[in-house]
Amino acid sequence: MERRLVIAFIICALLIITPFIVKLIEGQVIKYVSIPSTSVVLPQGGAVVSSGGVSYMGCGESHSGADYLIVCPIKAYVSKVGAEVRINVTVKFKHAQPCPYSNWEILIEDVRGAEVVSESRTTLVNAYTATKYFIVKVLGNGSVDVVYKYGSGCPYGTEERVHVELYVVKSLPQLEVTQTTTSQATSVTSEEVIKGTLEEVSLSGKYVVVNHTKIFIKGSWTCNGVEMKWRYLLNELSELPKGSELSVKVVKEEGSLVAIEIAFDDKVCSKGGE
Repeated sequence: MERRLVIAFIICALLIITPFIVKLIEGQVIKYVSIPSTSVVLPQGGAVVSSGGVSYMGCGESHSGADYLIVCPIKAYVSKVGAEVRINVTVKFKHAQPCPYSNWEILIEDVRGAEVVSESRTTLVNAYTATKYFIVKVLGNGSVDVVYKYGSGCPYGTEERVHVELYVVKSLPQLEVTQTTTSQATSVTSEEVIKGTLEEVSLSGKYVVVNHTKIFIKGSWTCNGVEMKWRYLLNELSELPKGSELSVKVVKEEGSLVAIEIAFDDKVCSKGGE
């Protein structure tokens, strides 16, 4: 099995780095990479969402400090030079906003083979969650870094950074779509809401089962303004009456569903912290 995996990774790497077609566009040489649908090797739990001539793959997360930066996609494939890619960004704060270090920002740095053509305003969905998106024009094989910079003087971190890779390909990867899309052609939703009956709580496994779906609980949380670790939250959930209804917002991390927001009874708990 290990030998097969090594061979698969080697073949994938060769397909990505080998230039198949060299095309002259406005005096610049653009290298195209052919990626047949059968040759795309995804990380565990990875998914491809194709929309409007663009394929989006996976999400990335950075959590070196107190806050979480979540970026979707971590890889994007376009079928022609000049195509535009939408990059969705979510920041989960440990502390409610506005905080004493409120000049934090979300931006793009280290742009290679691309151009940022527009960006949305940063929106506070609630006191613990901010969202933003960027529209990036792909000029060739390249990449961008999405960066969340903590506010000046913040003792809980300096920055979170996620690297996004961009490729121009002859044929877009075609795999089963496991993420949902909005009505806008280029919009990819990285979060999913699971509603249903709480069926199981496992302290040793660090997960709950809602509507026959296993969801992991990690890190620190804030429930109605009260901060707590994952263990205390699981303890509280284990004390709910049998058949209690939950609404859980999740993201996919390394093939598993991880909760970032849980609503039950009159409480709303948001993930965030060290």
